[in-house]
Amino acid sequence: MSATVYPVEVCDRMIARYPDRIADAGGDVQFAVWLLDVDRHLARRLGGLGHRDMPDLCWADAYESGTSARQAALDAICEWHDNGDLGL
Repeated sequence: MSATVYPVEVCDRMIARYPDRIADAGGDVQFAVWLLDVDRHLARRLGGLGHRDMPDLCWADAYESGTSARQAALDAICEWHDNGDLGL
């Protein structure tokens, strides 16, 4: 499985709107866009929370293994729930 590849246009918009996200992702634009996609999925399910609001997970490992942003968000929610970090 390979990492998700986002279109150049999406990456260019990301660089323009969220330069701090690029720096946080170690300069990897594709990873930064993937994390933003993860945050979009998390926010839908957790009332606006993103990956930065939750306990640390190995996001880079999930990205590099080819896990979709949606699946990574769902996996994280399950792990946080199972560990009692969500308080659900």
